[in-house]
Amino acid sequence: WLIEVLDNQTHEDYELHVPDDFIKRVEMRMGLNKSFVPKTAHELRCAGKKLRNCVGSYAKSVLAREKDIVLVSDKTGDLIICIEVCNNEIKQAKLFSNAGVEKDIVLNEQVKSWAKKAELKIATFDVNMEEPEKTEQLIAV
Repeated sequence: WLIEVLDNQTHEDYELHVPDDFIKRVEMRMGLNKSFVPKTAHELRCAGKKLRNCVGSYAKSVLAREKDIVLVSDKTGDLIICIEVCNNEIKQAKLFSNAGVEKDIVLNEQVKSWAKKAELKIATFDVNMEEPEKTEQLIAV
């Protein structure tokens, strides 16, 4: 709690002004998970700390409309995926500590399905585009 207070005092917080049409296109359920767009610089910094990646430093780029960030939380509300979108293309899709979503077959397939519904092209090696072998784990999704 105290570290968060200090972070708020040392970093400016501001609205990211993400366009409503983008938000409506990308915010949805992904199985038991949910995708959503961070609305403030503070929310983006917290996501970077939680996922142990550099997404917290992207606020000015998001504000300048150079890129968008989509976060995915699990059924308990914990962040599990961070997706960078630029020009309707997924440029990064990261799990905890910058691991690509290809490391988790179920999440990889959810991101592929989500991208199709959101009309986004996958332009990263973070997502395995090969068809998975049918496993019990994947069928459970």
